[in-house]
Amino acid sequence: MPEGGTPNKMNTCSHCQKQSEKELTMSMDDGQHYCRECAISFGMHTCNSCGKLTKKELIRTSQIYSGCDYCEVCVTESNTRRSLETIPQVYKQCTLENFMRNPGNELAISRAAELIKRTNHFYLFGPPGVGKTHLAVGILKKMVVVGKIARFKFVGIQDLLTDCRRASKGLDDENADDLIDKAIQFPGYLLLDDIGTEKVTDFVQEKLYRLVDGRYSSQTGMIITSNLNLAELSRRLGERIASRVGSGLVAEITGDDFRLKHHYESEPSIKTSEVEEPDYTAKTVN
Repeated sequence: MPEGGTPNKMNTCSHCQKQSEKELTMSMDDGQHYCRECAISFGMHTCNSCGKLTKKELIRTSQIYSGCDYCEVCVTESNTRRSLETIPQVYKQCTLENFMRNPGNELAISRAAELIKRTNHFYLFGPPGVGKTHLAVGILKKMVVVGKIARFKFVGIQDLLTDCRRASKGLDDENADDLIDKAIQFPGYLLLDDIGTEKVTDFVQEKLYRLVDGRYSSQTGMIITSNLNLAELSRRLGERIASRVGSGLVAEITGDDFRLKHHYESEPSIKTSEVEEPDYTAKTVN
């Protein structure tokens, strides 16, 4: 006991029952606390992120800190956090649970459930403001939660093409092909948002075809949203892109524009009695 002080706290190992002033380490496998000697004898590993013990093999990844080993829980949390960081702020809170159902989106919701069960490509189209991106983000979040996928990435087509144009002009360190290759090789699901609204040029068609064909050929999942049905997409961007986009699940969403509806509902109503009647007899000053 320290002179003139209180006794140091003694910690008891859950296995050997030895007491020590040293901190024990908790095992995420059984919730018990072990001394270093027992942890080594059991063949336990220490996660470099949370510091907890586990008998499961650790995962070496540079996603958290380069060259270190991590438990599956910390890797999953890191993947989820990194995925969410790619979503624009306006869609951060979108989930399947808060998606507003109506007769115009029942088929899309049914297709979403099918996609979550058997990962595939999904083409989701409909007019602006009906909730295509909301549903797509909600699907990907749910797929992470249920363990179907580890990661996803939100890619706005307009932003990607803008970056490619800048790169092709030498304004960025990477070239345009590198940007497309990164998207093709991304190890998780891609959400390609709002394809078909861009001004069509040979450059745009070539980059989008490489992207769609690369993901299709490697059978790595993607959800694509658009205002165009497959026939319209084919006329705009070509049959090769439309054929690959339509190779998986396809669903249309119809209904009211949620953005405009929210805008009008949030606007304060103005009583006609509060509006001054203009004086039509007043002379106009030239």
